[in-house]
Amino acid sequence: MSDFRIDPSVMEMLEVLNLMSEGNPGAFSVCMALLNHASQLDPDTSSAAQQCILQLDVMNIYGTRLYRLWNDVCKRDIPALIAICRAYEFGLAGINSEKLDDAINNCGAGIDLVALITKVQDFLPNFNR
Repeated sequence: MSDFRIDPSVMEMLEVLNLMSEGNPGAFSVCMALLNHASQLDPDTSSAAQQCILQLDVMNIYGTRLYRLWNDVCKRDIPALIAICRAYEFGLAGINSEKLDDAINNCGAGIDLVALITKVQDFLPNFNR
């Protein structure tokens, strides 16, 4: 049994969003923003929004922590959130679970968003900031 909460083969999107948000309206809004904007920002990734949401599941970031990642770490910037997901996925800019936990707990400390986004753009040249 995996530690992941999402099983896209059997879950409807609303169920996924409710699970990711854990009842936190800010986290739900973040997921909706991903659904609305991810494909334009990350055009080379098939189903970019779903991929980012699945990556958040892998990173074990839900509810209030998801909202704090977006609000405090990413400064309410959806491209920055997607860049963090991609950096974690591809092992870029030293993004790992410990660094994310520290950043979430300390209002973004330890993450240079400009440098991180640049690394993601170097790796994914069509990533739109």
